Amino acid sequence: MGKGDDSADDWKKKVQKGPTSNKRNKKGEPMSKGNNNDRYVIPNKDRGGWDVKKENAQRASAHLPTKKAAEVRAKEIVEKSGGGNGEVRSQKLNGKWGDSDSGSKNESPKKDTKH
Repeated sequence: MGKGDDSADDWKKKVQKGPTSNKRNKKGEPMSKGNNNDRYVIPNKDRGGWDVKKENAQRASAHLPTKKAAEVRAKEIVEKSGGGNGEVRSQKLNGKWGDSDSGSKNESPKKDTKH
């Protein structure tokens, strides 16, 4: 192998590690990768209704007519694909984030009385 060539083991380590992010928060600290199990309920201004999206996704996982229906679908997705380890966060029409709901595996021993 020539200079700069990676061995098979080095290549595997790079692939398993995945890409590194250069994103920084307001303090200049590296941002952590998002939780792949989280889902976000956001208003769809083009089509009306509400979208269920994964972080940094271009396409919606689901599009529903009401916020409540979108929240129910997001919870189903978190339970099935994330094994209950994610969260559902809902955005208000004004763009601010409202309440969030944890998946069943993220729940604290104290009962969640909001959802």
